[in-house]
Amino acid sequence: MGIKHLTIALLGAAALQYSWAATEPQAAPQARHEAPWVKMESHLNLNDQQKQAFAEMLQTMRQHSRPDRVALEKMTTPERMAKMHAAMAEHAQKQQAAVEKFYSLLDEPQKKAFDQASWRIFSRHHDRMEHKRPAEPSHS
Repeated sequence: MGIKHLTIALLGAAALQYSWAATEPQAAPQARHEAPWVKMESHLNLNDQQKQAFAEMLQTMRQHSRPDRVALEKMTTPERMAKMHAAMAEHAQKQQAAVEKFYSLLDEPQKKAFDQASWRIFSRHHDRMEHKRPAEPSHS
């Protein structure tokens, strides 16, 4: 995935998160987002140490820093975008570390099951983002 697609996906996810917050209780989108992960957990037959790392991974995925709206309002658009990109990059690094910690505790069959299940989750998310993205104009 190129930086353009990553930026679009991250900005789209942030926009969706704020639109959901305006129309749904916070628990609804969070539960919808976590449902496939919770289902996956039951299929992996995790031991106690793995369950703890899995819970930490989900907690890391939940933790989005909320921008200071007053500060953002005073910024220029390029400054605002730079601030958002930095926050998203920091969040992605934390998620990566949590996933790597959890993954390192899995045995080989669990890793294979996790790889397959997480790919389905990520690809569905990417497909939804692609579906919502406006078509690019043709340059013919």
